[in-house]
Amino acid sequence: KIRSLLFLPIQIGNRLSGILGFDMCREKRSWNYNEIIVFQQLGNSFASALYRRETELRLRESEDRFRSVVQNATDLITILDERGYIKYNSPSFERITGHSNTDWGTFIISEIIHPSDLNKVLRAFLIARDNPAGIQRVEFRVRKLDGNYAYFESDVSNLLGNPSIKGLVVNSRDISERKAAEIELKEKQRFITSVSKTVPGILYVYNMDENRLVYTNDESGKRIREEFTPIFSLQQMDIPHIHPDDLEKVKTFQSKVRNEATTQDCTVEYRVKASGKEYRWHQTRVNVFSGGNNGNVNEILGLVQDITERKQSEVLQNTIYRITDTANRVGSVDELYKGIYDALGSLITLDNFYFALSDRSKSTLFFPFVIDTVNKNLKKKRKYTNGLTEFILDGKKAVVFNKKELDERQAAGDFKVFGDCPKSVLGIPLTIGDSIIGVIVAYTYRDDFRYTMEHKKLLQFVGEQIALTIHRKQTEELLEREKTFANALISSLPGIYCLIDEDGNLLRWNENFELISGYAPGEIR
Repeated sequence: KIRSLLFLPIQIGNRLSGILGFDMCREKRSWNYNEIIVFQQLGNSFASALYRRETELRLRESEDRFRSVVQNATDLITILDERGYIKYNSPSFERITGHSNTDWGTFIISEIIHPSDLNKVLRAFLIARDNPAGIQRVEFRVRKLDGNYAYFESDVSNLLGNPSIKGLVVNSRDISERKAAEIELKEKQRFITSVSKTVPGILYVYNMDENRLVYTNDESGKRIREEFTPIFSLQQMDIPHIHPDDLEKVKTFQSKVRNEATTQDCTVEYRVKASGKEYRWHQTRVNVFSGGNNGNVNEILGLVQDITERKQSEVLQNTIYRITDTANRVGSVDELYKGIYDALGSLITLDNFYFALSDRSKSTLFFPFVIDTVNKNLKKKRKYTNGLTEFILDGKKAVVFNKKELDERQAAGDFKVFGDCPKSVLGIPLTIGDSIIGVIVAYTYRDDFRYTMEHKKLLQFVGEQIALTIHRKQTEELLEREKTFANALISSLPGIYCLIDEDGNLLRWNENFELISGYAPGEIR
């Protein structure tokens, strides 16, 4: 005969997955608050096990989807071990190169890489292997089964430390069409030069009733008292360390936790001014318990995590996507500059900002895009001198300066700041390989904000993508201009003009050739 019963829900998130029951047959009794907490923790353990099982099933489904995507991807995915031997080649290898995966087994495929490109491919592999944080990009030629060489571009990522991969992941794509366009551009430039010679580009327990921290595993308790627990206090909601844009979200979360005092899994993500003036992303996940002898005690069991890196990664990927998407959508380089500025605005604060490009002789600086809230009439170009922009270009390094450092540098003669001196400056060179095509500079006149080394890392991460995107758009515009110019130039040549290849085939001719010979264009070919 059962004398006493205790039932506790087993929940995964907001879903009831079962009930945990305890009974007494010998005597009647009531369970105290601490016993309920312990039993609830046991229930949570059951729930965690169930959740883990569901997660494993979802992971298996995700792996199946990934396998399907890889098998049908247009890019080639290769995984190499630390010696450079192949652990995996995606099925697209055979479709793209014509070679069968079984032809190569586990051996490195240096045999089909053009001999002239082999050293730089090996160099990119070694750099990526020894530097896990970076991504190495390399272009090289691959001999297809038919004997012809195709241009490939590969991004090499070091995932040797990832237990699921344990290798270097190489994402490759065929860029033969792009290289052909670049070669065509060079040929056109050579052609025009030739013609021009003859005719004039981011565990605690909290008592909500008493607004008091009960327990924390934070050694000093300082961070959790100052940064996290105030979000549950009605008297302290307008706390200055929470980012203004996230305050309403935190208020909604606080209200939900207080008004729905049941065991539940509630989560909120928000930015916190953790130290100094730097905001970092935090995620707070809580379960609310009601109990005690009077039934009025409401306590929170919470977990706080710094998710800044995850958030930054999401923002970085989104920024890169927006930059690439902008490049594909806009028609001119000027529109691209505005699109890049808008994309970077989701990454860091850009009160004031400019792009600067230099000519090859470094005699002139061009400023195709400038936003300055103080100096309204900055010139679009000026002579190359000893300014901050030139300091970044010549030094080939990213810089972060505060007002004091700017004043000290100017006093030492390192560079000169034109116009009003900002309170903080962040600048990075735009590089493609060993070449620098320009710089991007962000600066502020505000006293309540400073650029940091973290901002520099973020901007450097997308810097190469920005440089490549600008270079690609410049190349496209230049190619179109050169093509238009070449056609106009050929058409204006006096007399008969024609270009013949080594087999005697006519490649190009002017209108006079058609008029004098009497042949129509279709007949000439």
